[in-house]
Amino acid sequence: MQPTIRVFTAADQDRLRQFISAHQTRVAREADALAQLSAKVEEGEVVSADEVPGDIVTIYSQIRVQDVDSGRSWVSTVALPAESDFHGANTLLNAYTAVELVGARVGDEFEWRSAGEGRRARVEEILFQPEASERHSRERARQASLAQPAGAASSRPKAATFSAAAASAGA
Repeated sequence: MQPTIRVFTAADQDRLRQFISAHQTRVAREADALAQLSAKVEEGEVVSADEVPGDIVTIYSQIRVQDVDSGRSWVSTVALPAESDFHGANTLLNAYTAVELVGARVGDEFEWRSAGEGRRARVEEILFQPEASERHSRERARQASLAQPAGAASSRPKAATFSAAAASAGA
């Protein structure tokens, strides 16, 4: 398996750097694993959230992965554990897996250890990517504004507002 250069948004790179910094001293026995993760983050290509391709896993992406050996598939949301959730080796393992996934592309394989055994999985599909969703929302808003002629009245009724004073005056 040939190493690939990861693609990160600047925000994801900052989050990953903060995660690594916050936990380097706490998990000294995991220094080698953190060093490898840190190298990946620092070597990655940084793009703006508007430029991240839709086939790239970002933090908070929902993805479908498949275990290469068993063929089992599952859906997972990629997230780093919050500081308050960082209590045990299992959470640390999940965090390493999340860091390994961020910046991966659909079709990329990643490795992790489970019950002392090396496991491999492949990113099958990105079901939700926050950056793509934000771009889609902005594009829909832009198209809606272009579809309405300048100065034309909106066909939507204005929202009614309620105030206690107005309700009392009408009573």
